[in-house]
Amino acid sequence: MGAVHARRLTQTSTVDSVVVADVVVDRAERLAASLNCEAVPVERLIASRPTGVIIAAGTDGHADLVDRCVAHGIPCLCEKPLAPDRFPDVRPAYADGLILVPKRVGSSESAGSASRRAG
Repeated sequence: MGAVHARRLTQTSTVDSVVVADVVVDRAERLAASLNCEAVPVERLIASRPTGVIIAAGTDGHADLVDRCVAHGIPCLCEKPLAPDRFPDVRPAYADGLILVPKRVGSSESAGSASRRAG
């Protein structure tokens, strides 16, 4: 799923740059090479404080990546909801769904209108 998101972003005229990060560095490098963009380790991506992050990781990695982005004030969009029953360790401030910007929650169905309101 991450490849689909990355490909769409590289084709979007309002996106300045796309950086692919994955805990499996080889996978990130292959995808980045196919899209003519940069690949970095997840730690380096977080440290670079990007404008935003789309999280399209394996389900078990979602909560940790959202936590890391929010802890660093990085707006993020997680491709799947973070259900409290599935992710009991997710902070209550954003346990109800997707992060669109820090502490702004919504669902994939309302992402368009929520993004417009937040912007």
